[in-house]
Amino acid sequence: MKIRGLHINLPRQLRRSEEGAVTIPTLFWLPLFLMIMAAGVELGVTTIKQTLFDRGVDMSVRILRLGIADLPTREQLKRSICENIAFIPDCMETLSVEVVPIITTGTPWTAPQQVPALCPKDIANYPTPQVLRGATNQPMLVRACLEMEPMMKANPLGMVLGSGPNGTFPLIARSVFINEPRPGS
Repeated sequence: MKIRGLHINLPRQLRRSEEGAVTIPTLFWLPLFLMIMAAGVELGVTTIKQTLFDRGVDMSVRILRLGIADLPTREQLKRSICENIAFIPDCMETLSVEVVPIITTGTPWTAPQQVPALCPKDIANYPTPQVLRGATNQPMLVRACLEMEPMMKANPLGMVLGSGPNGTFPLIARSVFINEPRPGS
């Protein structure tokens, strides 16, 4: 056997041996498979967080839907949502929630104009999210946004998810309810 001008005499049995033949392809493909597995874990955890967030918002809004309590303040609503969510760190600091009426006087109905203003908290010219009561029998829109950081920023899915402001991505939950008639109205 000649390698760039060198003549090496290897035993016939060593030249025909296939031991270690899988090592080189493994070294090429292993990082790709590890990235796919990490992205799968990231996607699974993000899906679980989104499901828990949707459930937390629905459980908190249930009281509003039934009309058995007065409208809470924004902080009370945030606290209620965070208490109904499991294993999401810094929920109170990263959660933004808004309750606004849906305008039903025209066709089609229109949602509030501040729709893009809920999540990007670091942009100064967006108005503060509001919690409004609305009129009797009026549809109300509840929007909540939770800013999350990806688990692994080195994996491709984590890089895409963390491409937002401050390396975060939004989890958004929405719910609609109708204001029940209140006594005296």
